[in-house]
Amino acid sequence: MEDLNKQQLILLALLVSFVTSIATGIATVSLVDQAPPKVTRVINRVVERTVEQVVPETVVVETETGPQVVKEETIIVREDELITETVGKLLGSMVRVERRDGRGEETGVGFLFGDDDYIVTASSYIENREDYQIQFLGDSNDPLPVEVVVNNEVDGIAILKMEDDVPESSISLTPSLTEAQLGMSVIALNPRAGDQVSMGIVSRLETQQVAGEEGEETRIRGIITNIGVTDLASGMPLTNLFGEVIGFLIDDTTAIFIPIDTLLSTLENIE
Repeated sequence: MEDLNKQQLILLALLVSFVTSIATGIATVSLVDQAPPKVTRVINRVVERTVEQVVPETVVVETETGPQVVKEETIIVREDELITETVGKLLGSMVRVERRDGRGEETGVGFLFGDDDYIVTASSYIENREDYQIQFLGDSNDPLPVEVVVNNEVDGIAILKMEDDVPESSISLTPSLTEAQLGMSVIALNPRAGDQVSMGIVSRLETQQVAGEEGEETRIRGIITNIGVTDLASGMPLTNLFGEVIGFLIDDTTAIFIPIDTLLSTLENIE
């Protein structure tokens, strides 16, 4: 050490610091991997809160009208926020289907769907010779009369159309652009069980081979989740975490949701 000059001492100090930092990092990762789940959850929460408190970066951008100050901010979307937002969409879209016979007897549930404001429900609830009305969840106004547009008993889908304007407070659900996948998180709401919310995953997909433009194709015929049968009701939609419909339940005794493509095909055939 006495034979080293000042420059060599500085380089030696940097080398020792570098080696120490690497050893510390390896030890930290090893300890975290071996730590109990409670400890790792706490670490993740600390990291998440730290990220959420990062000060937005301010950038000056040159434009035609001169320099403009732009503030870049990273938005973290939490899973519980997505779930809450999706439940709000379901509460605003789902309806109770009733017979229009003066007694207001409930026959089933359905939901508002698409740009044309159709009510989708299970065909098992509908008889063509009956008149029906709907009541949005949480809506204290009078029920709204509807017309039966489609009653497809083969696919189990019935499409209703409101005779009056759609309430402003209602929300029309939209289809998912991606099909169901194994392990995908899903949400369902059951008005027949006190608006109970159930969350699960896609646990199994029933598929079939069909003729396509380039030979045989594999298509989804049914979506099965790990949500209990007692938590389901015919006519309910199945959504992803973003509130987009991926499936529709036509028979709660089987707990098999039909894929959204089947519903879209039915709607396309409405003239």
